Amino acid sequence: MKTQDQQIKIPQEDGRVFVDMPDDNTHVCASCGACCNHFRVSFYAGEVAGSFTDSAFAVPSDKIIMISPVYAAMKGTNQQQVTCISFKGEVGKSSHCNIYRQRSSTCREFLCV
Repeated sequence: MKTQDQQIKIPQEDGRVFVDMPDDNTHVCASCGACCNHFRVSFYAGEVAGSFTDSAFAVPSDKIIMISPVYAAMKGTNQQQVTCISFKGEVGKSSHCNIYRQRSSTCREFLCV
């Protein structure tokens, strides 16, 4: 099955379409992890638990660093050798995010192709 077929498309009122992956381990992210070890994961600081939200889906504050008063990044992704603090496993093999249900919008909207 192609990665695009596994993705959940979530239309927004303003015409944008967010993309997400299922919350189980049947998708490509459970066996890859390359993006978790390649890109800086920065996002709006309002997604961090305790900022403007106490949602169960907010990114845990102990997993982030503040980049500016407005933006946060996942620890480990704002350095030369990128490895997200929440990545567990081995790239290209069995891997997972240990805060998958609480991942940032950047991770939720990452388009795998």
